[in-house]
Amino acid sequence: MASLGSVLGPWRRSAAPGSEMGVGRINVGLILLVLAGCSASATTVPRELPSPRKSSDSEIIALFNEEPITRSEVLEKLFELERRRSIDTYLRWKVIENTRARLGIVPTSEELERRADALILQYKNSAGEMEFRAQLEAQGFTEASYRASVLKNRLFLEKLMLEEMVRYSYFAEGWIEIDRVLFVDGGDASRFSALAQEKGYDAALAEVQAPKARMSRRPREVFLRDLPPPDLDPNTVGRLFEMEAGATTQVEVGPSGLSNIVHVRKRNPPSSESVDALRARVFEWVLEEPPADAELAGWIDLQLKRSKIEYADRGSQRN
Repeated sequence: MASLGSVLGPWRRSAAPGSEMGVGRINVGLILLVLAGCSASATTVPRELPSPRKSSDSEIIALFNEEPITRSEVLEKLFELERRRSIDTYLRWKVIENTRARLGIVPTSEELERRADALILQYKNSAGEMEFRAQLEAQGFTEASYRASVLKNRLFLEKLMLEEMVRYSYFAEGWIEIDRVLFVDGGDASRFSALAQEKGYDAALAEVQAPKARMSRRPREVFLRDLPPPDLDPNTVGRLFEMEAGATTQVEVGPSGLSNIVHVRKRNPPSSESVDALRARVFEWVLEEPPADAELAGWIDLQLKRSKIEYADRGSQRN
C-alpha cells in the first residue's frame, strides 16, 4: 500500500460529512475517478494512473546538466525540507495500513468490478454520453479498455479498501442519521420547535412559514459520535446519541450562532459482528453512498487523534 501514502498529503479535513464547506481534493492527474469518487462536476476523463513499481535507492531518476540524480537524493532532500509533513503523511498511511491488517479487508474481484462500473456510470451520466465518448477517444481508450485500466490500477484497489474500512467503522462504533433545520432568528426556531413537538417534525416542515433567507434545511446527515458535522455543538452531539429514533430536539445553538432543530431519523448502536459477517452490507453501503473526500480525510484524522504520537525532534507528544 505504499503508493497510497504518496497521495495522502493533500487529504486535510476542512469539513465533516454533511457540511456545506469544501475540502481539499485528492489530486493525482485531472479528475480523480479512481481516487476521489467521480466528482459530479467532472468534465474530463481521468488519465490512466501508473501502477507503482519498486525502485532501488540508487536508481537514477533524472539528469541535471548531465549529472545523475538518484532516488535516494531526492527523498533525503524532500524529508529535510518538509520533515514534519513527511512524517505526518507517513502516519496517515500507517493508520490505513494498520487498520487493513487488523480488519483483513481486501476487496474481492467482484467488488472491484462493481465499484468500477458504478464510478464510470456516474461519470458518464454527469458528463453526458457524447462528451464521455469523445474524451475516451481523445485519450486512446475504448470504454472496455478504460474500465480495464481502472481495475488493474493499485490505487483504485486501495481507495475501495479505505472506503470499506470507513463504512465498517460505522457498524462497529454505531451511528445516527439526522435531519435538521437551521434558523437565523431564534424566535423562528422556537416557533418551529413548538410546532414540531406538537405535530411532529415532518408536519412542522410542511407548515413552516419562516422566509427561506432566514432558514435552511440541511440534507440528511449520517455520522459517528466522534466525527460529527463541525457546525453542531459537542453537547448537542452527545444528546443526539442518547435520543431515540423519531425524537426531535429543542432549539440547539451551534458554534456559528445559528439555531438548530435536529430530528433523529435512525439510531444504529455499535455492532459486535465480525468484518466477514458484515461484508455484504458494508460493500452495498459503499456502492449506495460512497464516503466523500471529507469523510475519508476526517476518518483518518480521527484515528490519528486516537493514537499516541511522539515527535523525536521536538520532544512533544501528540494524543
